[in-house]
Formats: sequence, structure tokens, C-alpha cells
Amino acid sequence: MGTIIAGTGSYLPSRVVPNCELEKELGLPENWIFRRTGIIERRYADQETVLSMAIEASVRAIGEETGDIGLVVAHSSTRRRAFPSMANEVSGVLGIKPKIAFDIASGCVGFLQGFLTATSYMERFKIDLGLVVASEELSRYVDTSDRDTSILFGDGAGAVLLKKCRGTDVLLESDSGTEGALGDSLSLEVGTEAKMRMNGGEVYKFAVRTLVDSVRRVLERSVMTVNDVDALVPHQSNGRILQAANKHLGFPEERILSDLAYLGNTGSASIPITLDRANRQGIIAQEDTLLFVSYGAGMSWSTVLTEWISRKEDHSCILKTAFQGY
Repeated sequence: MGTIIAGTGSYLPSRVVPNCELEKELGLPENWIFRRTGIIERRYADQETVLSMAIEASVRAIGEETGDIGLVVAHSSTRRRAFPSMANEVSGVLGIKPKIAFDIASGCVGFLQGFLTATSYMERFKIDLGLVVASEELSRYVDTSDRDTSILFGDGAGAVLLKKCRGTDVLLESDSGTEGALGDSLSLEVGTEAKMRMNGGEVYKFAVRTLVDSVRRVLERSVMTVNDVDALVPHQSNGRILQAANKHLGFPEERILSDLAYLGNTGSASIPITLDRANRQGIIAQEDTLLFVSYGAGMSWSTVLTEWISRKEDHSCILKTAFQGY
């Protein structure tokens, strides 16, 4: 038994915040933000909330699927309610009555860890349909006087619908880890007035090191090279991090899928947002090998290697789950 990605969905707020707006507020010279981050603009939630964006992304991922969704796993670093969980709230609004619904808390790694958790639960508890959603309103928690954080983050949500499927023959490899001693390098206290705190230098060094090392481990275990990967879908935090890591890895730029320039760092939602765009625009093709990699608060990382197969008869995409050490 494998797990089909039966649908992808995303939601982006309509409000666009260009660099010139932030550069004026922070007293920065023109093009300073782009030169340092690779970001041109980002989206800020206006009327939207973390929950409303999660619901919209989930609706789009579910599409016309009419089966009973037995599992909902949600992630957000920016919820304003301790409970009920966002997974419970999404389920309630959508009229879903899952056997299991819960949130996880894992910063920018949250979507991939939610994905791995969901596929494992679906196998263990014989659940046929599962929803994984990540939603972030990071703009609310940036210190507008801190140019190291206020220029990076944007808002949005992404989701995938997972479905059990027989007879799949698809590769998946994964690598995950945590270095808790570095946890204070990136933190957000509980409370609506709290602001994000980041040691940019430590985060940069951690991200580059773990991204490179984790990708190399996954490729080595899979007996693959960079040339065997059709698309790298990274967590999109900062263009300088991705460029520095890729100097060691050597992925062709045209194989790196990123929305960083126009969305900024959307935290745990960055990978599913980009995956949804690539899926809907036909950028990923049958039997493409995709590599997802994320890093962030904790400090933690996760890397997942998949083979993407489109079946004409059900227009879905298949993943066989086979993790190590999860």
C-alpha cells in the first residue's frame, strides 16, 4: 500500500507588500532588501486569518473528493488560540469528522514533519484519506523596526490531500533531525503582542550546513546524484541561504522550484504553496524525482525524496512511504 497525493491546494492573501514600502519604513536604500534576500515582494494577510487561509487551501486540495477524511494534521507557528486545535477547527468548518485530528508545532519544518506523520498514521491506523495543511500569518509577529526579520516574512497557506492506493512502486527516502541546543536562535513567545526573535548568523550557518548534509545523506542512501533529481523544492527562507547551500550541492537553477521572490518566507507553508503551483501549472511531470528540504526553528530539518507519478485514469500523484528512523 502506498499513499496518493490526491490533491494540492494553496491560498495567498491579496495584499502585496513590495520592497519599496519596507525600505521606506526602515530607512533603507533602494534594492537593499533584494540584494540581501532575493525577495521582491511578499503577501500580508489583511482580512484573512491563519484559520481562514488554512480552510481555503484545504478546500482546494480536497477538490471533488467525496470520501471520508479520517485524519487531519495541521501546522502553524502563528495561531492565536491554544485550543481547540487548528485541525479541529478546519474539520468543523469543512464538515469533516476525522478519526484523528491534531496540530504539530515545528516551525518551518512543520509541513514536512506533518506529511511524514500523516503517512505513518494512515498506514498504522488504516486510514484511507488524510489532510495535511500548513498556514502562517508571520507578518503579525515581526518587529517592524528589526530589518533582519521584518523584510523576510510573508503570509499564506498550503495543503495536500493524501489517499491510500494499492500497487504503487515509488521511491521515498527521508532524513530528519534536531539540534535543540540552538533553539533560541529563532523563537517566538506566546502572546498576541509577541515578536519574532532571530539570530541571523546562527540561523544562516545552521541552515546551510544541515541543508547540504541532509540532502547528501538522502541521495547517498538512495544511490542517486543531483543529476537524478528533476526538481528541488526547498523551504524558501532567504535567497542567500539557498545560493550558499547550492554552491556545495550543484543543482541547476532551472531545477530549483521557488516562490521566494514574490512571496517571501511563508514559513511552514512555503513548500506546499510551491508544490501546488508546480502541480497546477504542469511543471512536474510523470515519474519526476522531487526532493523536498526544510529547516528552521528548533533548530530542526527534514528532507524527503519522492518519485512523482501521474496516473491518467485518476489524475493523481503517488508516493510509496518508506521512511528510515521515523
